[in-house]
Amino acid sequence: MNKIQQKIENGYNIDGNQIYDDTFNIFKKMAIPAGAIIFLLLILFGGIYTLTLFTVFGNPTEIQTFFESLALLQLSPDILAYYILGSATINGIMAIFGAGFIKMARDVYHNELPKFSTPFIYFTKVEGLKVFAFTILVQVIYNAISLGLESIGLSMVGLFVMILINLLTLLVVPFIIFDKMPIFKALGASVSLINQKPFKILMYLILLGLLSLSGILIFFIGLIVTLPIIYCFNYSIYENIVNKN
Repeated sequence: MNKIQQKIENGYNIDGNQIYDDTFNIFKKMAIPAGAIIFLLLILFGGIYTLTLFTVFGNPTEIQTFFESLALLQLSPDILAYYILGSATINGIMAIFGAGFIKMARDVYHNELPKFSTPFIYFTKVEGLKVFAFTILVQVIYNAISLGLESIGLSMVGLFVMILINLLTLLVVPFIIFDKMPIFKALGASVSLINQKPFKILMYLILLGLLSLSGILIFFIGLIVTLPIIYCFNYSIYENIVNKN
């Protein structure tokens, strides 16, 4: 029986103070290099996103109308399909970078220097393909649920669905890249472990998420610096659940 299966069957304990200590110790060492890479990625994907909008909608007037309405159900089926597949693909690519940042957090945790190449490492590995496929699957399912809820006037429920999905799948990427799990086995293990202490882990996630977004208060550059803390937390929660106690 491996350590993950043992934690699923026997349970585990987590110490909030230890999680925060690990998170901030990692963050202090990787904030600047990770922030610099995120800045470059935001420029790159901002350009791709803008180009995609012009490709799908054709002119600035239609783009403006789309953002003013933000009503996906009013779009034509073709444009809606392009939007869903396009956003899912971008999220899938970003998830591969995210896996690299989690790997960077692990390197820093084990006293290795963060490398500029680490966020790109999974583009050449099968684990990166698994992360991409998993993200596409989740994104398409979420969009389908969200559209269904919006069609019956329950669009706000979609927000809670998104939070629930992000919570229960928190460990999927670490399981894929570190433990070499298949996608659905990683998903099952993540749901089983998170579901043992969902409210406690959700509280940690919300607090760190708010701290990450606090960079908005010091303008865009601040957000770039604070955003990597989410990846630090993602590795810290994995380390504390799987490899400790």
